[in-house]
Amino acid sequence: MIKANMDTKAFEKLKEKKLEEYHVLGQKVEEAFIEEFVSHARKA
Repeated sequence: MIKANMDTKAFEKLKEKKLEEYHVLGQKVEEAFIEEFVSHARKA
């Protein structure tokens, strides 16, 4: 039972880490889009 509980915690931590990485990547993509949009708006 303890081993299963530890494995569950490890998977939860991995899930949280991957979710955080996903959010960071999404934020970077959004920032790049905004920068591109602003740079085109300045040229127009």
